[in-house]
Amino acid sequence: MRVTMEHREESALVPGEKNYYVDTTVQFSEEERAIIQARGLGSQKAAAGYRSKIPSDVALELPAYLRAFGPMALALSVVIGIFEGAQQGVLLFLAAAAGWAYGYIAPILHARAIREHVVLVRHVISDPTFAFYAETPAHAKGLANGIAEQLTDLKRLITESADLGAKYTFEL
Repeated sequence: MRVTMEHREESALVPGEKNYYVDTTVQFSEEERAIIQARGLGSQKAAAGYRSKIPSDVALELPAYLRAFGPMALALSVVIGIFEGAQQGVLLFLAAAAGWAYGYIAPILHARAIREHVVLVRHVISDPTFAFYAETPAHAKGLANGIAEQLTDLKRLITESADLGAKYTFEL
């Protein structure tokens, strides 16, 4: 098994912020591929981590408020449109509708970000490169160490699965 890890830094959507990733490429030898195939090890975990930044507490709580106050904002935008002018009312209505819709869509998006992504052996065989998110360069180094430990355990599992154990007898 040959493992290559590369640390990557990307600019975030927010100016001045950075996103850090550990890109990992795992290449199995032909012998390891044969053992994985023969012993049915494709469903074993190769590594686990987060693919993207975990949303902040505010980002997690905001959708509930948008769902709660969305209908009131829609009604208020209609009233403002009647009394202040149709153009302002339409803009406020669209903004209120978008906020209300975001209140329902955001939890689905956040659930995906919060869930830890598990990379299985069969995924690594079909696509040998995967990336996990880290908050800082220091976290990325720790993440790389954790991935190395997980892959070391996987290597041990593959090696020990190469042949069946010998028969032995013991007394208790």
